Amino acid sequence: MEPQWIFLIVFAVVGFFGYRLVSKHRGGVTTPAMSASRADQDEALFVSMFPELQPHFHPRKLLAFVQAGGNKASPAGAPWPFDVVTEQGVERTRVLDAQGAPLAAFAYEEIENGGVMRLGKGKLTVRTLTRTETRKKGVSRVVQDPTPRVSYWHPDREFKWSPRDGWRFRTAMAEDAFPQRDTDTHVYSPGNTVSASSESARPFEGGGGSFDGGGASGGWDDASPAQSTASSPSY
Repeated sequence: MEPQWIFLIVFAVVGFFGYRLVSKHRGGVTTPAMSASRADQDEALFVSMFPELQPHFHPRKLLAFVQAGGNKASPAGAPWPFDVVTEQGVERTRVLDAQGAPLAAFAYEEIENGGVMRLGKGKLTVRTLTRTETRKKGVSRVVQDPTPRVSYWHPDREFKWSPRDGWRFRTAMAEDAFPQRDTDTHVYSPGNTVSASSESARPFEGGGGSFDGGGASGGWDDASPAQSTASSPSY
């Protein structure tokens, strides 16, 4: 990762913790204006902490893409122009500019009630519906939650987002480094193609919550016994 990105990410996380600490000591009732300010700060934190996802891969855009049909989406329903190509035997979805030039690309996989996008070392999972199985007195029960959810796993940092509950962030400083994943995404620029990548850092945690990490097959997308604090919505 470029030194300037490392500085910006660390600066954003320090500011985030400072804001959370001040908010905690103030206490009192949360007003709509305070909620709006919190939402704006979280959006700014997303931009600062996840430069590799800017500007095309905001959770709202990814949710719109999956809800429109993923790779089968019509141009009118997709959040950006795109096409699907095969590069070195691998199918990739490319985000295009107004003239049809590729800006970024990702490997897309359709899953039940959602889709998965692999971007470099990261993985975005979009779920339009969540099923949770509970067992009580030997009887299993499946509960469906229609709230859409988007989660992102990366060796250095993660987030979880829903339109109902907002953001939860996690970065790498509190535990051993996460395992690396394969590189599936390319970022396009005039004249060359660069694989998105990032150096591993010692983990640290943000967002005020306690929850398990994510990998290619589990973590935040699965039911977890971990409990979150009052400052972080649980979902």
